[in-house]
Amino acid sequence: MPLLEAIRGPEDIKRLSLEQLPALAAEVRQRLIDVVSQTGGHIGAGLGVVELTIALLYVFDSPHDRIVWDVGHQGYPWKILTGRNAQFPTLRQPGGLSGFLRRTESPHDHFGAGHAGTGLSAALGMATARDLKGEEFKVVAVVGDGALTCGLPYEAMNNAGHSGRDLIMVLNDNGMSIAPNVGAINKYLGSIIASPITNRIRERVKAMIEKASHLVGGPRLVEFAKTTDPRSRHSADCGGVEARDEPQGAPGRARDHGEGKGVPAPRARPREVPRPRTLRSRDGQAQARQPRPAAVDQSVR
Repeated sequence: MPLLEAIRGPEDIKRLSLEQLPALAAEVRQRLIDVVSQTGGHIGAGLGVVELTIALLYVFDSPHDRIVWDVGHQGYPWKILTGRNAQFPTLRQPGGLSGFLRRTESPHDHFGAGHAGTGLSAALGMATARDLKGEEFKVVAVVGDGALTCGLPYEAMNNAGHSGRDLIMVLNDNGMSIAPNVGAINKYLGSIIASPITNRIRERVKAMIEKASHLVGGPRLVEFAKTTDPRSRHSADCGGVEARDEPQGAPGRARDHGEGKGVPAPRARPREVPRPRTLRSRDGQAQARQPRPAAVDQSVR
């Protein structure tokens, strides 16, 4: 492994040419297989991020730039390429390297979580602290598809998008989780990968709108385009029938997309008229409680 033996840190990777990087990836992958087959560990997740790890170290300036891994067992190639290749056979051994990223082990390990869900929140915290202190560095959160199985990453994405801070999220959807992926998120990510033309069309439309805004509409055109996508998500679509809001007291109608004919809305169920109840006062005399006025049938005719 002539290339890997010369790598002591990210600065050595940056000295390589782009043509040499695939060969380095092959050596890292072989090293990972040789060691983990003896020590044990999550080998699949590491095999899936070899090229990504090299790319991050080639482009960003670690440890100045913060790279956060979630889930942590994606970090085996990261350990190999950040000065721990010689100690890699001690992985998960007493006194050896940790099976996950560990801040006390290397200045390149910026977050010490083991499993999934917390990396994006940690990255947002780093970006917030950076801005408050007036520092300049990049923050990158590498989120594996296995890290999207709990609610915390979605809260972090919501807060990060609202804050507007400079934070990069890399979604590592490579199918290399501990077990086969299941659930709606897995299906959705698969549909995006299977139909990249949808994303390309959307990006081209965005670019066209931004160019047109310099001639017509200005910033208002861009802001309007941003609101159209969220609005479309709120339209109700049930079997080709679109439900529309009607003013109170107006005849409720639903319009069929195919024929354009009005169809009566379902009849509302009238409220039940309460029966009189008998109450007893403190002196024991029975008193009849008057029922409320009868409910008016509010069904649509």
